[in-house]
Amino acid sequence: MGMFSWLTDTKESIANVYSGRKVKTVYLLQPNGAEPIAEDAYQGHGIFGNVDAHEWLAMQNIGRNNRQIGVFIEHGSYYEDDEAYYVCSMHINSDGLRLLVEDKVKKIVQFDHYDSALRDGLSVNQAIDKGLIVEKTVNCKIPLKFSFNRHAVYEDLPASEDCPAQGIFY
Repeated sequence: MGMFSWLTDTKESIANVYSGRKVKTVYLLQPNGAEPIAEDAYQGHGIFGNVDAHEWLAMQNIGRNNRQIGVFIEHGSYYEDDEAYYVCSMHINSDGLRLLVEDKVKKIVQFDHYDSALRDGLSVNQAIDKGLIVEKTVNCKIPLKFSFNRHAVYEDLPASEDCPAQGIFY
C-alpha cells in the first residue's frame, strides 16, 4: 500500500499523522448531497473514515469496489491504435481496462513492461516513439474531492489534485 495525499479545495495538503504537521479533520466529499466522509487522523494510505478513497472512486465511476481500478482511474493511462487497447499489467489487468473503456469491439493487448514485444517486432516504447500507438488517460466522471470544510458542496468544486509532498515529504 503506497502513500497518497491530495490538495483540498483551498490547495492545502492533507498532511498525514507521520508528517510532523498539525493534522486537521478532512472530508472526502460525495456527490448528490450525500454526507461527507470525515477523517480525523489521516494515516496516508488513502483511507478516510474507514473508506478507501480509491475503492470509492471505482464504485462511483464503474459501480465496482476495486482499489486497483480506482488507483488506475486516478493515475493511470493506456495506449490505443485503430485495432486494440494496450495496457501494462503492472498497472492494471485487461479485465480492469475492459470495464473502463466499455468497448467490446477492440481487443486488449496486455504487456508486462514497456520493452515487451508488441507486434511486428516492435516494443511498446518503439511503437509509442513511432506514433503507432497513442497514450490515453482514463475518463474519470466522478473524481475525488477533499475539503477541510464539512459543508463544502461536491458539485461546486474541481477535482482534488495530487499533493506533491504526498502528505509527508514537506
